[in-house]
Amino acid sequence: MQAEAEMRAVGLEPLEPCPGTLARWRSRHVACGREVYPIHHLARYGRGVCRQCSGSPLIEATEAVERITTLGFTPLEPYPGRVQDRWRMQCRSCDLVVTKKLQGAGGCRSCRPFGTNHGLPALVYVLHNAELNAVKVGITNLGTTRLADHRRAGWKTTHTQSFETGVDAYDVEQAVLRRVRVGIPPFVPAAQMRKGGATETADADLISADALWALVLQARDRIDAEATGAEGPAPQGCPWRR
Repeated sequence: MQAEAEMRAVGLEPLEPCPGTLARWRSRHVACGREVYPIHHLARYGRGVCRQCSGSPLIEATEAVERITTLGFTPLEPYPGRVQDRWRMQCRSCDLVVTKKLQGAGGCRSCRPFGTNHGLPALVYVLHNAELNAVKVGITNLGTTRLADHRRAGWKTTHTQSFETGVDAYDVEQAVLRRVRVGIPPFVPAAQMRKGGATETADADLISADALWALVLQARDRIDAEATGAEGPAPQGCPWRR
């Protein structure tokens, strides 16, 4: 089963059948033996795997190399020493070079058989649907019909930002969603999103398209600063609750 394989790829052993991509899945973290309840949609990207282990700032270099080797990467520089430090590595399957943190690291997203191709140019977009009173953030590769599909469903594109690779676009999108989901749940039912993306929507009364875009720019600048070792802008207060 693909869902179980994705969980095992990030060091989790499912202890029950998959309850759904957005439900908590009773599992065991193989590295520490703890019983955990990660959300499959996040865990398959290496996020929220084990709270106890993610809080450990230091691990040995040999263990760090073993972890990324298991995930299908080859390090291109020595382990920086902390799980929250960015580390340059290369996928052994597609040769994509990425710089990611060991904390929360998952397998190569470019090699996954679904969604955006993370090795090709992509963009982050923000949409607004006046009829549904909803906004949405998302990513797509350049040259696809994704935005046109949303436009036919009543969504208006309000902002876009292009990136050299889908990896960068994905990191920005996920950083935005983590901030938004602190106080705002998904808004549009999946049945009304025939092309997908319901989990990336929000009530426009709680956060406007402009405020959502401000989070995109903050995430972009923060991630760029981390990649270069510069001091990035600190996250601002909640831009919603108008």
